[in-house]
Amino acid sequence: MRDDLSSHPVSGAKVVFVSDTLDTTETHSDGNGHYVLEVTVREGVNFGTLQASLSGYQTSPKATVFFDGTARTVDMRLRASGK
Repeated sequence: MRDDLSSHPVSGAKVVFVSDTLDTTETHSDGNGHYVLEVTVREGVNFGTLQASLSGYQTSPKATVFFDGTARTVDMRLRASGK
């Protein structure tokens, strides 16, 4: 998780995953801007979305994640409100 303008890590951002069948999981970014989600979804679920939010920042655009059995790295960026 990074600040969109400065590229500095963003700590404490809430990251929410929602599958296409509405299974949800959430976590928060750490002091280095890293986050890990352990996602368990129903059989047959093919994709979901990630979205990040934090007070003082605009909510991120949704990022679509497809499942094929491999781990994913998604670099989310937040833009400060009013910028």
